[in-house]
Amino acid sequence: YVERVPDTEDRRRMIVTLTERGGAAAAVSRAAVDSIDAALMADVGVAAVANMRSVIGALASITDGVDD
Repeated sequence: YVERVPDTEDRRRMIVTLTERGGAAAAVSRAAVDSIDAALMADVGVAAVANMRSVIGALASITDGVDD
């Protein structure tokens, strides 16, 4: 899905690029997310989806680093 090659100008870095297969997988994934987003927004509304994303982001930030 990705190709890694050393950076010729800086040996500490790797250049990571999507392969053709990786690009296709990313496109399929993006289309699925867009489809789910559209269905969710149609069902509960744009404002509710925006609020949900805000709450999930806040939850993720307060639980970041908490041991399982």
